[in-house]
Amino acid sequence: MNINISRTHDKEIYLKEDRYDEPKEIFKLVANLAMQSGVLKEGSIVCDFGCATGEFLYYLSRQFPQAKYYGYDIVLELLEKAREKVPGVVFQVGSVLDRMLLPAASIDVAF
Repeated sequence: MNINISRTHDKEIYLKEDRYDEPKEIFKLVANLAMQSGVLKEGSIVCDFGCATGEFLYYLSRQFPQAKYYGYDIVLELLEKAREKVPGVVFQVGSVLDRMLLPAASIDVAF
């Protein structure tokens, strides 16, 4: 199955935002739940699909630096900003719909 996806508004919105040091409340809530549940632990491999400019991974990596973080998005310009703003995280072009992106059972937590 070949699905063609086009996101037309992301660059307009995300490239203008800068919430790295003032994260969205939903980021705080989700990160807190992940930490409390124990899914985030030393050495956990965490993926954010549709990571945009990496603001959520920035927040997560500051709260729990012991994990390994990967961000995927289909918009290269967003990933370029993410790479600039969020060191230590691997950002790649990719979609959650791409079954060949990651080997089975290779991640511990996916957002």
